[in-house]
Amino acid sequence: MIEMLYSFDELCFQILAVGRFRHENGLFQVKKRPFAALSLRICGEAQFEIDGQSFVSQPGDVLFIPSGMDYAVEYSVSESIVVHLTDCNYTRAESHAFGAEAFLREKFEQLLDDWQQNRHIFRLKADVYALLCDLAALAKPHADARLADCLSYIENHFCDASLRLCDLCRAASTSESSLRRAFYRSFGLSPKQYLLEKRLRLAASLLAEKRISVKEAAFAAGFTDEKYFSRCMKNKYGVPPSVFGEAGRKMTE
Repeated sequence: MIEMLYSFDELCFQILAVGRFRHENGLFQVKKRPFAALSLRICGEAQFEIDGQSFVSQPGDVLFIPSGMDYAVEYSVSESIVVHLTDCNYTRAESHAFGAEAFLREKFEQLLDDWQQNRHIFRLKADVYALLCDLAALAKPHADARLADCLSYIENHFCDASLRLCDLCRAASTSESSLRRAFYRSFGLSPKQYLLEKRLRLAASLLAEKRISVKEAAFAAGFTDEKYFSRCMKNKYGVPPSVFGEAGRKMTE
């Protein structure tokens, strides 16, 4: 999965479904399932035999199973959130324990909620790419253990226009310089740049899926200056937000 995450910008996929699955004790055989699955184990344990590899999936573990594979799984009473994907060009089954169970659960729960709310495909794909990006950061050998606390705090507060670097430092129990180093090592971005990226992704999804004004999208995503917001959107997406919604909808029709 580490190789998959470090090259996720090259991944091609479509989202088929997102769901919460509860399993009883039992052994199941699956033959050449026609779609891939990315899952987070919430509770309980499951033992997988996939293409000659054995995986024990425990709470907090993320598992990827590509399409077309035969596999066997033995469940205890357990629960997981699963994303079903098609046309995914990564073909190796992998499992990884990231050591950030609460943070990862928030990310998977957000994706599940957006799916159940029938959000725009831009929003859903943004959720998946954001999840893969954060998994890649957590997978790095030098990832700061406190980074997960900071990312979780950002996830819950990034729309708050009053959010400051000092708030993130308190959430991570670290200094500004240490936090900046952790972000640069993991994302190649400063905390401020990372926050801006999240706000722009949200604003883009709002403009694409809803007929709302630029001002409304800016304020909903945590911007207080509409002109600054417009400049940032144009720098990132190549078009001003005033036409982004129409262009985004046409791209998905």
